[in-house]
Amino acid sequence: MNLEPRMDKLHGAAVLERQFMQRQRILFILPLFATAMLLSFGRNGFLPFSSYTPLDQMINVLIVIAAPLCLLFRPVNFFRHSFLIRILPLIILWIYVAFCVSGSPKTYWPDHSAVLSIFLAILLASQVSVSQLRMLRLLTLVAGLLFSAFVLLYGRRELSSILGGTLNQRLGSEISDSLLVAYPRMLYVIAFTCFVSAIAEKRVWLKIGAIMLAILPVLVALATGGRGPLVALSCAVLFFLLGLRQRHSSILGLLLAASIFCIGYYIVSEYLPVMAQRIGEWDDAGRSILYEKAWAKISFFGRGIGDMYAHNIFLEFLQDYGIFGLVLFLITTIISVGSAARVYWHTRNVDVLWVMGLITLQLVAQMFSLNIYWAMVWGTLALPLGFAPEIVPLPKEYEESPHSWRDRKRKDHWLKYLREGYDK
Repeated sequence: MNLEPRMDKLHGAAVLERQFMQRQRILFILPLFATAMLLSFGRNGFLPFSSYTPLDQMINVLIVIAAPLCLLFRPVNFFRHSFLIRILPLIILWIYVAFCVSGSPKTYWPDHSAVLSIFLAILLASQVSVSQLRMLRLLTLVAGLLFSAFVLLYGRRELSSILGGTLNQRLGSEISDSLLVAYPRMLYVIAFTCFVSAIAEKRVWLKIGAIMLAILPVLVALATGGRGPLVALSCAVLFFLLGLRQRHSSILGLLLAASIFCIGYYIVSEYLPVMAQRIGEWDDAGRSILYEKAWAKISFFGRGIGDMYAHNIFLEFLQDYGIFGLVLFLITTIISVGSAARVYWHTRNVDVLWVMGLITLQLVAQMFSLNIYWAMVWGTLALPLGFAPEIVPLPKEYEESPHSWRDRKRKDHWLKYLREGYDK
């Protein structure tokens, strides 16, 4: 079998994409930054510390208008057969969710802003290729940098309360209960991205900058008293460390994680009594009651949205959308996780492992709180659906007889692009 045309096609596609990105950077950077915001803070920006600011308005306009328009002038995945197959279960799932919601009382319908955010998150995240993952991670760091600047400008009162150890209530409780639970998860996405960047980046200034950038988001997240997102962050860090193939990077990450844990424990015990009290509350009878009520309302096709949600994404699907809805969600999740795992197996790209860590963080956090109408969850699940189809596995002929390829230099060049995700 002549494998040279296949290699030429793969290599040529990577070169053309990289050349197009260099000529039309704005068409890629704007959607990527919008995706980074949707995976972390959402399209409303950094609202929890103040009223709607000009920066929040700019972010909203970027995500809703500018980023989708950029997709009209750049290559997209919409018409790729493999992409349509992968994303079909997700489309069927949301059509079924919409059908169930339409039969529920209108007072329980999700806000139109949340639905629009989910649509935009899936749209933008599914167009990210492997070669753009590092840029997406760096732009997530930029979002964290903007958040830190925003806190220093508009949240000095709350920040002084945290640093002074005088915070006598959970940060964010005066705004809304849902935000109180969602906000720490947003910040832990930034913190996890900083952790990965401190390990993955080769430049020393980027490593140090990522570590410094994680301090303020972690501090504010701990002040919210959220326990579920903290467990989710721990699981994501552990998953990432176990998935690393480089031994020295794993050791470095383990030391960094241990240092962060020790420093965080000291800060919580000395300056954040709210979080220390929350960690000590092991008996959570209220959530157990909700689980029992949700389990008692299980049906095959669901009953639609009601006045209670189960604080667990799997039980919520069983309660509101039935066994059929849960099966659709599990199929979507398995395809997403399986696609990411397959790409990482063939590329060893650390940014693919970062995406898998984000999926771990979101799924674990969803087992403790929030309903399904949050864009960061679905945008994260949609990421592997977009970049997985472009990865071509090693051909069977090469595995059986690698020396049968006549052009050794061209084969090595192809494998380099395949394993590094076309980044270099």
